[in-house]
Amino acid sequence: MGSIYADLVHPQHVPSRMQHKGKVRPDLLLQLGPHPGHDEVRRVLAPEMERWKGNPKPATVMLAALARKGWVQLAGQVLHLMLKEALEVNVFHYSAVISACEDDWRLSLELLDQMKDLDISPNQISFSSASTACANGSCWHLSLHLLHSMPCKRFNLDQVSFNSAIDVCRVEWAGAVALLLEMPRRGLSQDAFSFGAAINACERGSEWQMVLELLSLMRHIRVPVNNISGSAAISACGQKGHRWQLSIGLLGEVAQLSRVPDSFVWSATISACETCSVWELALAVLHQMSFNHVPPNVESCTACLSACEKTCHWQHTLLLFSEMDRTFHVSPNIISMSSALAATHRGGQHLHALELLSRVYTSAWSLKRWWS
Repeated sequence: MGSIYADLVHPQHVPSRMQHKGKVRPDLLLQLGPHPGHDEVRRVLAPEMERWKGNPKPATVMLAALARKGWVQLAGQVLHLMLKEALEVNVFHYSAVISACEDDWRLSLELLDQMKDLDISPNQISFSSASTACANGSCWHLSLHLLHSMPCKRFNLDQVSFNSAIDVCRVEWAGAVALLLEMPRRGLSQDAFSFGAAINACERGSEWQMVLELLSLMRHIRVPVNNISGSAAISACGQKGHRWQLSIGLLGEVAQLSRVPDSFVWSATISACETCSVWELALAVLHQMSFNHVPPNVESCTACLSACEKTCHWQHTLLLFSEMDRTFHVSPNIISMSSALAATHRGGQHLHALELLSRVYTSAWSLKRWWS
């Protein structure tokens, strides 16, 4: 047996409830690896299946162990063999296998169909696992369909369940918004996390106008705009919608509600100013960030540098570049160095340009050594 499975099959890694009369049985199955043949699985499981005829719980334990390893094919083979041998197969067996299908949405749906054919009612685990698999496979319509088909009272779908589902739809803004609006219909309250996840999805989809609608709804039901929803909304309005005025207003709203916005909110605001070429405001926000005892980071400094350089204010670009090290204690990256180099070219600062080129060369050499 290869060393790759040595840790998997060691008795100390197998729960005691999976041991029979001092002899570990699952280790023989695990030794086959994740993709064994059907005959091999049948040969190893033959003694176990005799015990499973009177007690299906050990089968659930074994399937759950395989699911934790992510061995979907092997778990499916065990389940298929149980059906072929006319052993009792219940919702716990199917849920264990479906939970292993995170990267195989087709198999998760096939297993749900099998449960229906066998008149086995899915539980919350099987439904939510299949929904997650569909989301991971970018099949958002199927994921949402499964979530909508789960009876709320029966499966105790709560605020946390919906928040998790909205977060899963982070690249499908329409699905995230649909789930957010479904919550009140199911008697569930929307909180800051619900809105934050939905706004983040809209920001990724460049749907800044929908972000404004969600912000309006938040204010109407008195859910405060926090750092998470605020930074996403600022980015959507400024970088995607080119509405820097809205971004500045949101910064003030977050500051009023959370006292001191975090670095993500400040950086998003500066990036919004950079996108809209309002360099003076970008500088003002950066210094206000430092004044509020939130240390500027390389992202906020780089966005501010870019704002100054793109609007041909090379003196401010070089001044800020020097402040990064001296005042903010931030090490410039390649992007910020490129902005500074462009500024030296605009201002005819050839000696300064040579010094910067030397720093760029040193940084590039350090990166090369780090990667190698």
